[in-house]
Amino acid sequence: MNGPGGDHSHNCPTNTGFRPVLRLPVRLLSGAFESTETSVRLRARMSYTVSEPFSVGVEIRTGTAESLRWTVSRDLLDVGTSKPQGMGAHRIWPSRRYLLSCRRLYLGLGGPRTPFTLEMDHCQVRAWLDATYELVPRGSEPELLDWEALARELLQRRD
Repeated sequence: MNGPGGDHSHNCPTNTGFRPVLRLPVRLLSGAFESTETSVRLRARMSYTVSEPFSVGVEIRTGTAESLRWTVSRDLLDVGTSKPQGMGAHRIWPSRRYLLSCRRLYLGLGGPRTPFTLEMDHCQVRAWLDATYELVPRGSEPELLDWEALARELLQRRD
């Protein structure tokens, strides 16, 4: 599957169909990038819905009843699986080396005062993203939006 990032040549297995939620283990690295001794292993979820075709939800399970949530551009994730992408609070880049026969993928989140990085399995994310593009091909996202409802919501916020 070719998303906005172009050809995604990778050694990952092909996807086995779309699942709206990808559950995967991640390592939380505080700061821009610190040693593995300071990392914490957590669970994360990536979710995709046709009703919000441009975005991917990222949720980090902290082990308590609460979780941390972000919304990230699907295209940002797509391009970031092959080359560094983004700036500011949302950045993504693939590793240059392989670990256990698969590359790692890094997602920088947070704000300027509390940045952190998530490390995850490149193949899992890439196969899941490919499935989202099979469900909603690149360029067809605007056709799925209810533009009138969006305009009403924006006008209501203005009041």
